[in-house]
Amino acid sequence: MEQLEGACLNSTFRLSSGEGTVKVDTLVGMLARDRMLSDVIINFSVRCICEALGDCYTLDSFSPTMGCPKPPQTRISTFHYLVLPLHLSNIHWGVVVVAIAYKRDVPCFTPYYYEPMCGSSYSDAMELAYTSTVLPFLKMWHDQTMPHEDYPVESSKIWIKSPKQPDGTSCGVLTIAQIYSLLKDSLQFSQGCVTKEDISVMRLRIMWMIVMQPEVSTVANQVAKEIETDIELLSTIKS
Repeated sequence: MEQLEGACLNSTFRLSSGEGTVKVDTLVGMLARDRMLSDVIINFSVRCICEALGDCYTLDSFSPTMGCPKPPQTRISTFHYLVLPLHLSNIHWGVVVVAIAYKRDVPCFTPYYYEPMCGSSYSDAMELAYTSTVLPFLKMWHDQTMPHEDYPVESSKIWIKSPKQPDGTSCGVLTIAQIYSLLKDSLQFSQGCVTKEDISVMRLRIMWMIVMQPEVSTVANQVAKEIETDIELLSTIKS
């Protein structure tokens, strides 16, 4: 593969926006095995999906504890979804996806909740993340980009109850898959069951999505950039 030419475990894949990076050793260690995914992999994957679709915005999983960034300067009404992946108790993954609908007769926000154990153990924590992190961010975004428009009403929450994880470490994989399905305006993924074999295929697909990113930092191109910088500095000195 051209993307992996010259890559080593210290090589880094980067989104074209520059907002996310992941090292090859993390990629291989998490996705090529049956390990639980880290914040780095989850945040990178969700940003990758949102950038590809174009009408979705994601907060990263650290937002509930570290705070949210400033909202985009783009009008909130041009986006259809806001995503917040949740690292629940640092041992489980879930997500809140908010459908943003300004073009209806009555503009509204609709929250979708999903965690792959499909139980109630994390319900309170997920709803708290929505009210304390997502809603304030949406309000700030609306006020900054559409201050003279009516603020959307909040529709009834929707809990997605499937698929359920078939093992103890695939929660992150299923969360990424469910996010992709929701952002593609499809609930088809939530209507079936998932096997361990399916999880293995999903891990490979997520890995493929990451390695297909246009920017990769390898030893070779790092050296090339350093040489290019040295040449530019020398030309400046000589002139």
